[in-house]
Amino acid sequence: MKYIALFLTSTLLLPSLLSAHEGEDHIFVSPTALPYEAGDEVSVEVWLNVPEPVTSFRVHLKYDPAQLFVREIRPNEEMFPFWWKQEVVDGVVVLEASLPNPGFEGEGLAAVVVASANQAGNRLFEVDKAASLLLSAQDENMLAPQE
Repeated sequence: MKYIALFLTSTLLLPSLLSAHEGEDHIFVSPTALPYEAGDEVSVEVWLNVPEPVTSFRVHLKYDPAQLFVREIRPNEEMFPFWWKQEVVDGVVVLEASLPNPGFEGEGLAAVVVASANQAGNRLFEVDKAASLLLSAQDENMLAPQE
């Protein structure tokens, strides 16, 4: 009986728990779209949602510089006290920060990006997952494809 319960747990329950995080966005922005007119100021929050502790991150946010002009980046220094990069280059916002062990786990606001609209539209920022990373305390990138 014990082996049947173990078999059922391993074949039915574990795959469903593992797939719960599959495809989940560990880095996301809010809002993802918002109607705006030329001259409007828009604020976009950059959030992390991590199921295990991370000690550093790099986030690349793509945007259309013809639509938006980034005015300010407001890092959440309470959550990540060490900021290595906050820059805007060729339609990409780059954010890099870290904190000591045991790291950060759960959902939290990493930064706020404030932009002005150059023209009317509704597209804001998009996370470039291929260029972003979340490092665990063991220096493993949580965003890397799982084998």
